[in-house]
Amino acid sequence: MSIEIKEKDGILQILGHINSKNVSLVKTHLAKILEVKEMIRVSLENVSGIDYDALHVLETFNQKMFEKKKSLSIFGLKNHQISKYDRLHA
Repeated sequence: MSIEIKEKDGILQILGHINSKNVSLVKTHLAKILEVKEMIRVSLENVSGIDYDALHVLETFNQKMFEKKKSLSIFGLKNHQISKYDRLHA
């Protein structure tokens, strides 16, 4: 399944299933935005699923942005499709 990234009211909304095959697209999109902004808010509320590898990539990316004094706020973890990976804390 493909993913779609939309911006609404200053929040990036990811739609679809994030997996190891498409997470690089998400990461690239976020990195481009963080080149010009100090903070991004990302909603996972409309994510239909996420695999462990994709979650690990997002965690690592979040840590690197923190080290660069950038803020990546990820929310929507109450989404029952992804709540089993409740290790992600933005």
